[in-house]
Amino acid sequence: MAPSKRGLGWPYDNQEGAFKPYDQAIRSNELTWLFNWEMWKPKGFPAGLNYVPQVRTGAEAAQIDQYLSTIGAKNFHHFIGFNEPDNTGQANMPVAQAVQLWKQYVLPAKKKFGFKLGSPAVTNSAAGKKWLQTFLRLLDGHAEVDFIVLHWYGLNVKELENYLEDMHKTFNKPIWLNEFACTTFGGKIPTEQEVEQFEREALKFLDGKDYVERYAWFGAATNNGSMGGVAVVNELAKNGQLTAVGKVYCQKSEVHSAAVNSAAASETKDAVAKAVAAPEEKHAQLHIVSRAVEAQPGIQLTNKSKKEETYYFFNNYWNGNGTAGANFDHPEKPTKLKPGASTFVALPASFKGRVQRGKLIPSTWVEFQLSAESDHKAWGDISLEQGYDGPAMIRATDGSNNANGFTNDILAGAPAAAKQKRSDGKECIASTVGNWLGGKNQAAIDYEKRVVGQKKAYIEGGSGTDVVSSKNKRLGVEFY
Repeated sequence: MAPSKRGLGWPYDNQEGAFKPYDQAIRSNELTWLFNWEMWKPKGFPAGLNYVPQVRTGAEAAQIDQYLSTIGAKNFHHFIGFNEPDNTGQANMPVAQAVQLWKQYVLPAKKKFGFKLGSPAVTNSAAGKKWLQTFLRLLDGHAEVDFIVLHWYGLNVKELENYLEDMHKTFNKPIWLNEFACTTFGGKIPTEQEVEQFEREALKFLDGKDYVERYAWFGAATNNGSMGGVAVVNELAKNGQLTAVGKVYCQKSEVHSAAVNSAAASETKDAVAKAVAAPEEKHAQLHIVSRAVEAQPGIQLTNKSKKEETYYFFNNYWNGNGTAGANFDHPEKPTKLKPGASTFVALPASFKGRVQRGKLIPSTWVEFQLSAESDHKAWGDISLEQGYDGPAMIRATDGSNNANGFTNDILAGAPAAAKQKRSDGKECIASTVGNWLGGKNQAAIDYEKRVVGQKKAYIEGGSGTDVVSSKNKRLGVEFY
């Protein structure tokens, strides 16, 4: 008898007791597996579930061996690639970077631990399909992918069916639908009755298709903030009890019931044909950008310069009366990046400070906080108050396209009076507010106001500088 395909996508902030509503479904094997977008088991993990680890972003790739060794090879049998690399709000990875990390870390782990390997999990946008096609093409038959991992969100079951049929035909591999729900992002909010109808039709389709190996409804969060913009009516449980939607998800499926009675169900056979980058077909393509569980707060850091750089994060000091004190001597999170490289740097939501090239000043500061007390959004800006050592940009990653900063190097045109040689010998533009190296530099103030402007960066403090916000507690930072 084939096991149930149903699983749980488990948010990192769910508490141990959150498993209780699912106890009966786990005991009866209606729910058989769980993933949490991470490589560590949640607290209170039920013995009746299979755990499936996933490397969320490129930042965690180097830790795959360490994490999986902790879990133990006998305790997991599948592993999932990067989470939504085609989505700027998630892994946000250029294909070339993903290919390099796949070869360097993922494939050696597969050889060592012997797991079945899932592709990077892509969104149901056209960009997601194209990203995955390019990824497999660049690996030239050496991706060693055993199944394709997909995310889908929408209101129409037929569109879900069309999407899965197309992706299976394109890649000719078993499908894992690791995220799906009845929702839009910013559009119509479905009623509970509409969600239940969608759910019943979708589950019947998924259970009836042999090429669909596993799936997970997006609704196991206990914190509405961890629904990632998915309509909360999709929640499986609330206040320790299954919702109506949860009861449908946890009841025995028609297909599974038939399998129990006849004992004739068979395991899905793995496809053997090589995945090829086929031309995209015309069909009812959705343009909803899929959304995973709220990602860990932090900074997507990119080196846009032409040389390797090490970046440091400085968490502010606080002087006890509610005002921030700049930190100059306790840097954190040294992050080395080669030219063109990008990585995600996870930080606590409480972080309020900056990131800069190296540890010295003068330097360009990208200032930010990840969860403002007023609205819990991430906020950030560019500051030249402690000097300038190169351009920088800060961007929202929640799809709002908010951004600020500048990309043109302004050092060459600066007057000699505005320049200052740093202790490492690098020529920079001096501080506009002053520090222990000297007072404020008026030539620097005048020059930067003319070529950059207060709107793009703080030059003398005050107001008039655009500040970028991102509601997912993540910001993109680029140094040029």
